[in-house]
Amino acid sequence: MMLNLLMDYYPSLPPSAQLDQSLDLQERYSGLLYLSEKLTKENNSLKEEIIDLKKELSTYKQPQSTIELKKHLKIPLKILFVEDNEITRKIGSKIVSSIGHDITTCANGFEAIGQVVCSEYDAVIIDYNLGNNSPNGIELGKIINEKGHKGITLIVSCETIIKDSIIDKPNSEDSWTRLISDI
Repeated sequence: MMLNLLMDYYPSLPPSAQLDQSLDLQERYSGLLYLSEKLTKENNSLKEEIIDLKKELSTYKQPQSTIELKKHLKIPLKILFVEDNEITRKIGSKIVSSIGHDITTCANGFEAIGQVVCSEYDAVIIDYNLGNNSPNGIELGKIINEKGHKGITLIVSCETIIKDSIIDKPNSEDSWTRLISDI
């Protein structure tokens, strides 16, 4: 039975290797010897391939986060952009989409909380000043994280006075590209 399986994998074997009962002992021995040598060569080849793969894997730096893995595999990031200014939202959405990422926008903190509760995001980018009807960006960031957001939360502002742990608000394609690549 085992010999029949081996013969199926090696159809190019010489006729003397067709091990059936009509062959004499010498012919069957020759066939087995041929199969044994062929299997040994393939086994050694597979061992070398495994060694090469192990070497390659040992030099590979494994991603430390989902975001790094997505970047490595060139999978679009899922981004939530919270901005009260409609024009800024549209521009940000268009630019982020054009560089290959998925973006959802919200006009205020309450919409953002709803989005984070319902969906997972790799990054949430929040304008520091969301107007009177919403918590500021830092407060909203804390609330969003408490609601289960596990990705990165960035607070952005165009006000030069506010700089403590707040990033400059992107206002061009280059600044959006830099911001996203730094995530």
